[in-house]
Amino acid sequence: MLAAEHDTDLRRLGYRADKALQLAHSQRLAHTVGVNGFFTSLLGHARHRPPGRARLTAWLSERRCADQWGRIVRPDGYGRWQEAGREVDFFLEYDRGTEPLERLSSKLHAYGELADATGIPTPVLLWLYSAGREASVREALAGEGRWARVRFLVATANPALGLGRPRPPGCRLARPGRAAASSTWTTPTPGTLGRS
Repeated sequence: MLAAEHDTDLRRLGYRADKALQLAHSQRLAHTVGVNGFFTSLLGHARHRPPGRARLTAWLSERRCADQWGRIVRPDGYGRWQEAGREVDFFLEYDRGTEPLERLSSKLHAYGELADATGIPTPVLLWLYSAGREASVREALAGEGRWARVRFLVATANPALGLGRPRPPGCRLARPGRAAASSTWTTPTPGTLGRS
């Protein structure tokens, strides 16, 4: 349809049926759509706030993140959220429940290595597919003694928190190695993150 609309040959658009089918049946497709859905939901949330009140000022894809930090970590995304005069950078780990909890723990260890290497304790948001998965992850993190030295915030959230609209307000903070109480991440103050 696009080729006909632009009065061009289908091959000039770079379309290949085998590649389209490969993407359509890829196990990564749901993950990619979920990550993109998370960030576009943030954009939508910002649009429904008073002008200048909230906005997503940066969004890096998984590929861009791999180019930037791939030797140490491979986040599913990176974002920078501004609200009420405050700003927070964060890495996104989008979890569909397909990885064992040990894999999530090893990812957080890598984020610790990045924080040590850069001196920047960037928070990590674990976006989990269900409240049950979130509870399991929070329990596992709270039971990990090695997390006592983690210098960055870890927030957990799931779609039920925001009626399907992921956003920093309503995310639960989990300080690995500590009890995962139900405190919330409402756009932390500069003192909370060590950044403004």
